Amino acid sequence: GTGLEELRSAPSIFPNPTSDLLNIRWGLPVNGSYTWTIHAGDGRVLQQGSRPAGDTTFDIHQLSTGFYLLRVEHGDRNFNLPFIKTGIQ
Repeated sequence: GTGLEELRSAPSIFPNPTSDLLNIRWGLPVNGSYTWTIHAGDGRVLQQGSRPAGDTTFDIHQLSTGFYLLRVEHGDRNFNLPFIKTGIQ
């Protein structure tokens, strides 16, 4: 679908900014799996993989401080989720 339903089902990330763990939460239950990539501010792909669909946590403590983009692809839908990596808390 499009519109409100799609908006409600979009994933969100928290906390943002973060120093070590980045959680992803889906707005509505999703099936199957999704692929993900973490891009540096200049567009380089730093990490990538796939995971079963659903809420999960990424360990990003090894990233340098800065601005990043978590790109999530689920079926024919793509989500770009910007986040900031801070120093150790």
